[in-house]
Amino acid sequence: MVTLVGDIDENSGLFDLTPVLTGTVVLDLGGIRRINSAGVREWVNFIRDSDPRTDHLALSNCSPAIVMQMNMIANFRGNAEVTSFYAPLVCPACDHEQDELIQTTPEIVSGLPHRIGDFTCAECQSGLELDDIPERYFSFLKR
Repeated sequence: MVTLVGDIDENSGLFDLTPVLTGTVVLDLGGIRRINSAGVREWVNFIRDSDPRTDHLALSNCSPAIVMQMNMIANFRGNAEVTSFYAPLVCPACDHEQDELIQTTPEIVSGLPHRIGDFTCAECQSGLELDDIPERYFSFLKR
């Protein structure tokens, strides 16, 4: 397991990791805050170069910044499996917003539900809903 934290840009040093990524690798991406255009290029090249070296590459705890890039760029995740990701949720009762971790399941992939899980609002304890169009936010899972 390798945990990445911060911003992905031209100075990220992702290629320093490539030689040590062999076998089954899980990249924990929950700490990625943002990715700029140079970072997208670095990431895509990193994933491409890591693919032949790994038996299985999994992306876990994908931050909303990672999900946004996976939805926009077809080869952003390469052959990697997405095991979990954060979804932006909103409370319809008080408008509080919070990100919650979603485990990738066949139900999530096929059903694209508006209400995922039994997450409750940290402010008023009401049920939360996805703060995006499900078909758009979950489109990265269909690839």
